[in-house]
Amino acid sequence: MKNFHLRLPKQTYSRLKAAAERTQMPATALAREAIVLWLRLQVRKSRRQAIAAYAGQMAVPISTSTPSWSRPEFEHLVRRCPRRSSPPRSAI
Repeated sequence: MKNFHLRLPKQTYSRLKAAAERTQMPATALAREAIVLWLRLQVRKSRRQAIAAYAGQMAVPISTSTPSWSRPEFEHLVRRCPRRSSPPRSAI
């Protein structure tokens, strides 16, 4: 492990010390845990943004004039069956 000196505002330091007493853990361990968690969240946030950007680039534009189920690239997904003119009757 490497050492890292970090100056904290008084209020942050007081809150860290209070949390350390409450949890009966060293303040340095709490600070380390908080930093590791924050870094992990930053990686997840970055990954989500990258996925969203990729999905936005790869998305098929939706045509306002053609319903999505009748577009050629989705024809293999649509089951061809006659439509009922009225809903089926429920058994009594």
